[in-house]
Amino acid sequence: MDVNEYATGQFPVIYPNPNNSGLFTIVLQEEVKITITDASGRWVMTKMFAAGENTLFLKDQPNGFYFLQLWNDSQVLNYKLVPKQIILFPGYLSTSI
Repeated sequence: MDVNEYATGQFPVIYPNPNNSGLFTIVLQEEVKITITDASGRWVMTKMFAAGENTLFLKDQPNGFYFLQLWNDSQVLNYKLVPKQIILFPGYLSTSI
């Protein structure tokens, strides 16, 4: 989801994703419980978010992928978050002369 979906009325809106700051804005139509886990399934946090605009702070977490679950009374929605860009450096080849 991106900020353009906010303009079209599709919720939730999660942006920016990916980002380099570790700060996400999540716009909701109703109160939800959120759960964040890392790529290995380790629990990171659980919080309640209100309807409207909320800020999710993952800046102190290691680089990688995280999973966001939004829980309300009738469903669970799942999203993947990338709080920091993962930069891969290509290996260097060396040859002997």
